Amino acid sequence: MLSRIVLLPVIVGVSYEFTRLTARLADRPWMRVLIAPNLALQRLTTRDPDDGMLEVAIAALKAVLAGESTLAGEIAG
Repeated sequence: MLSRIVLLPVIVGVSYEFTRLTARLADRPWMRVLIAPNLALQRLTTRDPDDGMLEVAIAALKAVLAGESTLAGEIAG
């Protein structure tokens, strides 16, 4: 556990520098090969939500807003 905490700044630093490097050299063919897996993962995780997901999100938002209005009424009253 301690080794993970100690190595975290190193991993974050390397990741940051890799991101900067790929942004600067993205137009080069050899760099596109290195970037391709990251872009594929991003494409997989950022798909548009389907109708079921949107329904759940709307229901959750309505529940939160109803709870906030109830709480605001209790505080004001």
